Amino acid sequence: MNSDFTSSLYLYTQVDIHDDLVQLCVDRLKASYDTISAIQKDQESLTRIMTEATRMIRVMTVLEEYVAECDEAYGEERAVLPLGR
Repeated sequence: MNSDFTSSLYLYTQVDIHDDLVQLCVDRLKASYDTISAIQKDQESLTRIMTEATRMIRVMTVLEEYVAECDEAYGEERAVLPLGR
């Protein structure tokens, strides 16, 4: 995911980059969820379910770290406090 945004960094505004990254993460999470839902009935595919769950955890970790980094970089007064505090 990092290479997708590094190469196009100068073509987008910061808001576009935020939107694209969040949407990419949501799309990947939905694809993994759909895969798990489809193969959940098959007990022999437990390793595939674990692989998809690991991918979901990695995507959520990337998203959480990205939001935390953006939150720390924002130093102006806020009307609504961030949820992490």
